[in-house]
Amino acid sequence: MDETLNVRIATAQGAIPLVISREALEDHFGAGAGAYSLIDAFKKHEDVITARALARMVEGETYSRENPLKLGTGDF
Repeated sequence: MDETLNVRIATAQGAIPLVISREALEDHFGAGAGAYSLIDAFKKHEDVITARALARMVEGETYSRENPLKLGTGDF
């Protein structure tokens, strides 16, 4: 099962959708089983995750629900 956590993060251009893989949250931020564990891991490490997401943004790219910014375990 390819589970993800979908959140919105603030950028200079406004809020954008971000999709983070369960694997990334488990491997790097201590998430365990269950959806609440993903949310907890994100909340505890939101600053680090957001900073990495901002660094991964592509200039000129438009992020939307149909085209979210995505982070996987290899991005950390």
